[in-house]
Amino acid sequence: MPSSLPDVARQQDPCYRPLDQVGMSGLALPLHLDGALVLAKADVSVNLGQAGTKGIHMSRLHLALEALSEQLLYGVKPLHHCLDQCVNSQQGSADSARLRLAFDYPLRRPSLVSGHRGWKAYPIALEAELAKGRFRAWLQLTLPYSSTCPCSAALARQLVAADFAQQFPGSLDKEAVLAWLQSPEGVAATPHSQRSEAQITVSLGDNLPIAPLIDLLESALKTPVQTLVKREDEQAFARLNGRHPLFVEDAARTLAQTLEQSPFGGDFRVRVVHKESLHAHDAVAEISQGLPDG
Repeated sequence: MPSSLPDVARQQDPCYRPLDQVGMSGLALPLHLDGALVLAKADVSVNLGQAGTKGIHMSRLHLALEALSEQLLYGVKPLHHCLDQCVNSQQGSADSARLRLAFDYPLRRPSLVSGHRGWKAYPIALEAELAKGRFRAWLQLTLPYSSTCPCSAALARQLVAADFAQQFPGSLDKEAVLAWLQSPEGVAATPHSQRSEAQITVSLGDNLPIAPLIDLLESALKTPVQTLVKREDEQAFARLNGRHPLFVEDAARTLAQTLEQSPFGGDFRVRVVHKESLHAHDAVAEISQGLPDG
């Protein structure tokens, strides 16, 4: 084997312009998070700020990711260290780096009533940036939940009330009323509901509060989608949807207020999508604090 190998990436020519970012995307990368091993897809890049240099050494970025994979990701410090390695590996031709780690985070969730539990996978993305010595990191998570339309609920109640008045125009017999309410005729209409999705991005301090943040936001929404469901759980879920109808605007404001009042309440961005069952289109709402749109 030759004692030295050609390094084409370091070729110099005045026609080579600087580039904002150069790197790799979609690398498979195991990560150790809170006792869970998840398989992430990693995007990593550095800038090529030195005019006249042909390219970067991508394998050095890959080595930095491999080192990250062997650590316990307890907070953002390993991300900072990884980006430092990426910049330093380019030997002066880079002064900024970016990293994105996308994965499903598994949590075992309890049923509402029956005491059973089932697994749910939450789409997560960790993003980090090191630019001119300044490090920043963000956590993005996606929460599925059920939303019942408040307008549809009001219209359904009106129809039920009208049918009730027609069925019982005079004095009431309790047993007859109960029997009617439990019959198909007692449900003149039901409000429409749909699976909905909230995508939340928060700026990170030192910690990585994935599970606590999920718990907090699902509690605020009241109707997260369920895993293992028995009939008593389904009935409890129907009650929650009936008691907590949500327009898309309500969901966005609720999540924003929850974040503002929480220990995680730094900068954030919320995007809510209700995948309408009535319409052929979706309803969307966005709200942000301190983070740019997009």
